[in-house]
Amino acid sequence: MKTRGVRWRNRAYDYIQENGPATSAELLLSIKNLKGKTFMRGAPRDAGHAFQIMRVDSRFNRKKVVIKGATSSYEVVEWRIKDEE
Repeated sequence: MKTRGVRWRNRAYDYIQENGPATSAELLLSIKNLKGKTFMRGAPRDAGHAFQIMRVDSRFNRKKVVIKGATSSYEVVEWRIKDEE
């Protein structure tokens, strides 16, 4: 496991344990530091960066999910904890 974003990944793990599977964008909006503020250092820039940070951690498993919008559908990656599957 890489050392970049370790605190953020640990918070993501805790968030998924409490709330169930989540997308990268949802994790970006929901994860806060111990003081309740958004991460300034070590946090991913966007959902693509969150994907890159989380894919190296063996605790997480990812699954593609299709979301249907009003006019079209698109795929997003949903993150889960490996032990819970």
